[in-house]
Amino acid sequence: MPLPKAPTLRPNKVKSRQTDMEADAQAQNQANSVLLFKGIFYALIGISVLLAPGFITSPKWHDIAAKASLAGWFAVVLGVAFGLLSLKRSLAALRRKG
Repeated sequence: MPLPKAPTLRPNKVKSRQTDMEADAQAQNQANSVLLFKGIFYALIGISVLLAPGFITSPKWHDIAAKASLAGWFAVVLGVAFGLLSLKRSLAALRRKG
């Protein structure tokens, strides 16, 4: 069975270097926004896990929530780390612009 012939027409997509750079910048901004959102979300979850035992009246549930404090601290640290990474990326992007 013979191979098909090679295509003779070129693709219509012609992108300049400027539009590629703009698309990369938009993708980086979007990724940075997602990272910041995750950081805030994880920090809020961690804080709520740490504060939950103070609002629970049942002794059984209070003990369960108190034992989850390690997970709460991990979520807080992870959220702060994501927030700092997002800040670092924003500052690097500002330095590249100007």
